[in-house]
Amino acid sequence: MMTQRAATRTNPFRYPHSATARSPKISVRIPSPPRSRIVTVVTKLNRTTYRLSTEQWFSYPLDEVFEFFADASNLEKITPPWLNFTILTPDVIMREGATIDYRLKLKGVPITWRTEIPVWDPPNRFVDNQLQGPYKKWYHRHLFEAQDGGTLVKDIIDYIVPGGAIINKIFVEPDVRKIFRHRQQRLAYIFPTRDTSVQTT
Repeated sequence: MMTQRAATRTNPFRYPHSATARSPKISVRIPSPPRSRIVTVVTKLNRTTYRLSTEQWFSYPLDEVFEFFADASNLEKITPPWLNFTILTPDVIMREGATIDYRLKLKGVPITWRTEIPVWDPPNRFVDNQLQGPYKKWYHRHLFEAQDGGTLVKDIIDYIVPGGAIINKIFVEPDVRKIFRHRQQRLAYIFPTRDTSVQTT
């Protein structure tokens, strides 16, 4: 027959009445949101219009993420170097009605691009709309949403290209995907994922 003393030794959570009982520490780890949440989709809306949709989650507050995108000069930091992208408008102040001029190269061809900000609603959204550039239409919605302790950034671009479906399939869509893939990689570097799990005892 096992004695009371032996039983006490074999059960680490049972203490003799004469001893001061201490509850064991139990660590509970609350799972973090996914470390990488990136989605990119291109769909055809009608005979001429295509839509590029991307989502990327960051483990940073909404205001902090929006502030980065609200600074037009940061666009150069997330644009592929092979586009030779330069902002021509000095000291851009982002607001509804603002216009911004850029210079870049597509397939080695110099292009001037002018965009307008028709919607400015910080820290939730803004829109840039091409007034002059390589596309027949380029309407880019930037959406920001607080989610899972961080910020979900959505880009929705409706565009029309000269030459239609064949030009889009061979040239435009692959380039646009490549541009946004580079953009997402740069943003992931600028906003490295932080551990948002909680350790309790």
